Order: sequence, then structure tokens, then C-alpha cells
Amino acid sequence: STCKGQMQLKALIVLALVACVGGCGKWVLSTPRQPVPQDSYIVNWNNKTTTDPPMYLCACGNLTGNLVLSDNGYGPGYKCWHQENGRNMFCGVNAYTVLTTQFPSSSGPTTTDSTYTMPVPPKTIPSPGTENAENPMFSCVQYVNKNSGVTGVVGGALLIDSRTGNYVCQSVFTSASYYQTTVVSTVGTGSYAAITGDRC
Repeated sequence: STCKGQMQLKALIVLALVACVGGCGKWVLSTPRQPVPQDSYIVNWNNKTTTDPPMYLCACGNLTGNLVLSDNGYGPGYKCWHQENGRNMFCGVNAYTVLTTQFPSSSGPTTTDSTYTMPVPPKTIPSPGTENAENPMFSCVQYVNKNSGVTGVVGGALLIDSRTGNYVCQSVFTSASYYQTTVVSTVGTGSYAAITGDRC
């Protein structure tokens, strides 16, 4: 019957919507009660060492960065570190969003290695509000080894370098060796992985 067909069609639409939402990485606003929202995506890359404490992928507005639990003279609590107009900046709780893993976690987000022919792999998740921008910003991870006392996988922003026109992964984090000091690590294609997932 027509009614039965409509019900089946609605059920298919609902299932499609559930499947779509389930496969996405979702940006969730932080709060004082949840500075790291539930199911936040922990920065990792293959079998490389993660930092201790772990870092997360975050965004201040549409500027993606690295969520770090570190004081180092900048005050207690989590901070989303990023670069803005060439300066190392951070925003605090209530101002940053964090990339979270939506059910089922097996379908995203995950890391995909960059290559010279594919600096932004398919299904790379854009930063909040830049989905339709001419040059959207994305999240990425890279590995640092004893960089100002920090060893492990760090998160960052996957963006176009204004000087070269090429994509780079730019990470900002606090030094483990020097007080009130931040570090910028920038690497090119082949040395970073993008954060990918099914698109909604």
C-alpha cells in the first residue's frame, strides 16, 4: 500500500541519517564541567608514542590546534594552542571546541598519512565553520622527538603555507624544558597525517 511504502521510505531515511551522523567526527564545545568532552579523539598516529598527558584536537573558532593540559606559567587547566597572525595563542574552556568520535568509532575519525600527491586525503574533516570555505582548515598530527623536552604525537592545523603555497601541519605546544615558552613545529607532506572520517 501507499502508506506502507511511505513508512518504509521514512525508515530508510532515518537509517541513512543515523549511519551518516554515526560516521562523523563532531566538534563539541568545552565546558568547565567537561573541558575534555566525552569521546574526545586522543591524538595518535599508528604505533607512535603519545604524549603524557595525552593531547586532543581542538579549535578556537575555526582555527584548529592542539589541546594541552599544561600550566607552564600560562595558568592552570586545558588550553587550545594555535597560531593566529603569526603569534602563538590559546583560548580556554568555553571558547574552544574538541573533535569527538561519534558512534560507531570504527568509521572515524582516524589518521591518514599525507603524500606529495595527496596532501589532503579524501574525507579529511574540516575545522568548524570552514566546510564551504575556499581554503578550509583541517586537523593533522605529527611526531616530535625531544622538541623542547616533548616527545610524541602532537596535534595541529593542516593549512596552506602562505610563503610556499603548499600544505603543512603546524603544531603549537608548551615547552617541557623552559618556563612560559611555546614551541611551533611545522612539517610538510609525507611527515604528517590528516584526520579523516565519513562526512555528514
